[in-house]
Amino acid sequence: MSIGNGNNMPPGIPPDIKWDEENPPVIFSCSQHTEHDPSCNGDCESEVTTENQILLLNESKQWARDGLDTSSIQSNAFHIGCQVNALQKALVDAGIISQNNVDENYRRIKYDVLREVRASIGPQIKSARTRAILGVDDKKKIIGPHGEIL
Repeated sequence: MSIGNGNNMPPGIPPDIKWDEENPPVIFSCSQHTEHDPSCNGDCESEVTTENQILLLNESKQWARDGLDTSSIQSNAFHIGCQVNALQKALVDAGIISQNNVDENYRRIKYDVLREVRASIGPQIKSARTRAILGVDDKKKIIGPHGEIL
């Protein structure tokens, strides 16, 4: 299964990572990508990825390509995070679910939500940015050639 398109990328955003089940990509902590950051000496940690990790990384890149910022939808709800961590630890410790299963479910849910949010707000944000670039003032009415409001 191939994931991502990597087309029409603004500078500084690496191309999408292709998923290969037979040869899963390795992500380096220095760059969060398949190649080391130029300033890295090659001794940083690395992780063999899962398909959900690749989906989530590529979705974040698509947000950046669309000029969106995922940090604007994240919150630091400390108490909820603590409750979720306590529940997760209890389930893992009791052998009800594996940590890997928790991680994969989290990645998939986060990917699905990010994708839905981008699909619903992306066009509105792009339109607002285009209007700002063109200097369109929403408070002023634009009159067409026949006197109609555009």
